[in-house]
Amino acid sequence: MKNTAKAKEAMEAKGVKFDTPRLELAKKDEKGIPQSTGKHLCTILRDEIRDDIIIFTGANTQKEVKGIRYWFDEKGVEKYYDVPLFKKGTTNEPDYRIARFSELNEGDKVVLEYVKKGDSGFISITKADGEVPTINLDEGDEGNPAGMGDGADVPPLDIPF
Repeated sequence: MKNTAKAKEAMEAKGVKFDTPRLELAKKDEKGIPQSTGKHLCTILRDEIRDDIIIFTGANTQKEVKGIRYWFDEKGVEKYYDVPLFKKGTTNEPDYRIARFSELNEGDKVVLEYVKKGDSGFISITKADGEVPTINLDEGDEGNPAGMGDGADVPPLDIPF
C-alpha cells in the first residue's frame, strides 16, 4: 500500500502527530489480507470523541466519520487507536469495540489482538487481570521439573490467557 502525502497532510490537519504512533493490531500482507501483529498489552490512558476519524471505504477511498480516539501506553510508548461510532454500513448500530471499551476504565490493563475468523476478523479486547506473569523456562530447582536448558523468560504477550 502506498502512503500518500495527501493522507498525511489530512491527518496532520486533524491533529494526528506522526511522532505519536498508531496502535497497529493488523497489517495487510502482499495480497491485501489483514494479518495479526500479535497480542498487545496496553494501559488505557484516555479517550476523546472526534468528528474526524478517517476510515477507508475502499482500496483508494476514505472518509471522515464521528468516532472515538483511544490513547494507550504500550511498553512506555503512547499510541492511539481510532474506532468509528457505528458499525460499518450502518448509522445507528454502535461498533462493538466502543461497547467493549465502555466497560473498562482509564488505567485498566488490556490485551488487544486482531483475531482471524473465517474470511474476516475482529479485535479481541480482554481485560488483563492482575499482573501478567513471566515464566522462566530454566527452573530446574529441587521439586521442580528440569528446566529447558538455557531457556529465556517468556515475554508476557506470548503467554496464552
